[in-house]
Amino acid sequence: MSSGWGVTADFEASIDEDAAAGVAQKTLGPYSKSKAEKILEISQDLVPVDTGDLKASGHIREAVELSTEGGWQIIYDVPVKGKPGKWASYAIFPEMGTVNMSAEPYLRPAIDQAATD
Repeated sequence: MSSGWGVTADFEASIDEDAAAGVAQKTLGPYSKSKAEKILEISQDLVPVDTGDLKASGHIREAVELSTEGGWQIIYDVPVKGKPGKWASYAIFPEMGTVNMSAEPYLRPAIDQAATD
């Protein structure tokens, strides 16, 4: 899968790749810094919490490689336990759901709400 989420897992077969790519594009932006901060703030209220790792990982980062004008993107990724410096982005799984779990969207609704604010 080349959706920009950096996700590779056995779950891939259970996710609609076109839909995942659309979510990734909306999430990666680039957005203005204030818009990215607003989306992050809204998504923090919506993100599903099991261990709390996903919620705690939410942040924005400058994404100059995505646009000649610069911009910001919303990132949810978590450290891989026992592997310092390694990060896993499984944010797509709760967002889109899999054959084994229902979707609990938090990024798309945050992006949509921020667009209307």
